[in-house]
Amino acid sequence: RAVEMDNELDQDFQNFDFEDLVEAKDCLLNVLSVAEEQHGTIDALSAAEKGSEGFNFSNCCAALSVLEAHASSNERLSSRVDKHLNELRERIMAHREDNINQKMALLTILSAVFMPLTLLTGIWGMNFESMPELEMKGAYQKALLGMLILALCMVYAFQRAGFTAHP
Repeated sequence: RAVEMDNELDQDFQNFDFEDLVEAKDCLLNVLSVAEEQHGTIDALSAAEKGSEGFNFSNCCAALSVLEAHASSNERLSSRVDKHLNELRERIMAHREDNINQKMALLTILSAVFMPLTLLTGIWGMNFESMPELEMKGAYQKALLGMLILALCMVYAFQRAGFTAHP
């Protein structure tokens, strides 16, 4: 299942269900717990077989060896799958962080573009008796044009610096 999730993550990250990864991790922990318990039980049986006198465990010795090998193999396999699932989780988190960083960059650019415009609007919105700009002919149109030019220049500067490039 871990390999399937890896392929699913490569093909369509946006629709990947993080709950599948959590369920796989829970299942893996259950398997690992069972394998460790089996390994411990087999070790105890092997020790009992060696210390028993009067009982004939000769038929069980080979079976215990096979069971011990399988339990060890299950533990190693569980460890490898656990590493793989951890790598998948890290990839998911890195991708989510990248998406958040891109959105934050866009918000930062928008804030930087509108901050000077807000300052100018705030200054010109003050109620003073003597503001020479208010008496000029076409001052409103010139102010709007100036703010538009300022905003476009800032957007151009951000694009040229590579802040708006999408991967």
